[in-house]
Amino acid sequence: MRSSLRAHPVIAAVTAVYTVGWAGYGLAVDSPLAVPYLLQMVALSWLVVRLDVRRPFSRIALVGLSLWGFLHMIGGMVTIGDATLYETWLIPVLRWDHVVHAVGFGFGGIAFFEAFEPWMREPVTPAAAAWTAFLGSAAVGGLNETVEFVASRFLEFATIGDEVNTGLDLVANATGGAVAAAIVHRRTSKRLADTTA
Repeated sequence: MRSSLRAHPVIAAVTAVYTVGWAGYGLAVDSPLAVPYLLQMVALSWLVVRLDVRRPFSRIALVGLSLWGFLHMIGGMVTIGDATLYETWLIPVLRWDHVVHAVGFGFGGIAFFEAFEPWMREPVTPAAAAWTAFLGSAAVGGLNETVEFVASRFLEFATIGDEVNTGLDLVANATGGAVAAAIVHRRTSKRLADTTA
């Protein structure tokens, strides 16, 4: 694990600093999400580092996942009036929550593809790469919705909204997944072109 952290010192340091900083802010303002979000970030960071040791992630995947974590922490710790930023509508059809879903599960789809690429048949075609990223994004997003639902059954402060909100979350996940698929398709196409040139 140390080798992975040494390979990405800036990303690791930035992620650690904002995680501790926002958790500290949350504790200072008595946010009920401070401790759960801190534990969540520690667990997810540990998972990313463990996977990176086995199969190094690209810089875009790691920077994107770190960006997701930052947006996630802000969403739960910052309040506007009586609502968290997560619950705030940016425009009539878009909440902060939807932006975080698109960013997080988009980059999650890229990371999913990179983690599973060694088990794919060589050479990996751009279409196969794109579908893997898109479906990986959907899988991770679906798991997140499941965790949110279970948490809402046991934790009073964990709210997930109604079925419309869940549907919008899934649309945001799919949007991020589609962008991830396009990025992976382009990168795989370029790599194949470089190897055959």
